[in-house]
Amino acid sequence: MFIAFRAITALGSSSCLSLGAATISDIFESHERGRAFSYYMTGPLLGPALGPIIGGGLNQALGWRSIFWFITILNACVWFATLFFLPETRYDKEDPEAPPPSASITTKEKKTEPKKQRFVNPFESLKLLRNLNIALAAWFIGVLFMVYYLMNANFTRVYTVQYGLNSSDVGLCYLPIAIGNVFGGIIGGQASDRLYMKRAASYPGQAFPEMRLGGIFFYGTIIMQLLGFTAYGWCVQYNIHFAVGLIFLFVVGLALGGNNITTSTYMVDCFRTRSASVTACNNFVRYTMAGISSLVAADLGHVLTPGILYTLCGATLFLFSGCIIYIQIKGTKQADKEQHNQE
Repeated sequence: MFIAFRAITALGSSSCLSLGAATISDIFESHERGRAFSYYMTGPLLGPALGPIIGGGLNQALGWRSIFWFITILNACVWFATLFFLPETRYDKEDPEAPPPSASITTKEKKTEPKKQRFVNPFESLKLLRNLNIALAAWFIGVLFMVYYLMNANFTRVYTVQYGLNSSDVGLCYLPIAIGNVFGGIIGGQASDRLYMKRAASYPGQAFPEMRLGGIFFYGTIIMQLLGFTAYGWCVQYNIHFAVGLIFLFVVGLALGGNNITTSTYMVDCFRTRSASVTACNNFVRYTMAGISSLVAADLGHVLTPGILYTLCGATLFLFSGCIIYIQIKGTKQADKEQHNQE
């Protein structure tokens, strides 16, 4: 029952992520989209940290059923806020004064015009993964979420069994990586915007999405991820004070947040008019990878020592950063090639 209803919940929450990205794409230009995405992703990044804190407190005080009542009430508030306060944004950016396309049809034409029935293919957006640049970017983010959720799945067990913390204290221990994620996303989004504007100014009239990628901060975070994961793993293996491991998890969160925002914004820039679809592709890959890693996390935690396991996590992410390097170097030519083939 839990698994079935979690799947139904995921149908709704994942659609919000895709549509939210489309809304941001509508109302922000390319040179400011990174900053906008960094603020937008604050919610999904803080959620996994605030959830255990609130859930742990509710569980201890009122029992586990109170968690689901809290979620129900919170979602109802969000639904009503969206219904009454979130306007349509599709036409605002291009021409705020222009009416929707249907407004130009007269009443008589509306009555006589036959209704067209169009089959909605829920997997249509996945065709965007045929684009090599999108596929490589999605794979990079997929691996990023894979190692993140692998660590996350073992986190509660490590800090409960090994360090003897209760559920409320373990919930608080999620804060460092969440705060790192938020700060990393904000810094990464603004850094990618500045890099984009700087490169676009050097090539007037020739701006392209790959100008957002790279830079000192982006590639610095790749090194930070490798070192952060490795240090955290060996701290756990040698049973060093739990606070030391949390410091390294803050570093990991800082790096993951920056890379996630920059790469996700790049994908939206590539398909400005299909931002919801390309975000859906991104979500499909990253949450599939995250689900698989969550399934095997416990087994890997028993087979491998923490030091080796998290060193491999950092090394894997470091190797897959080659996808972004390839896009930055060859991405523009590849995009031109695929566009030519389509024509």
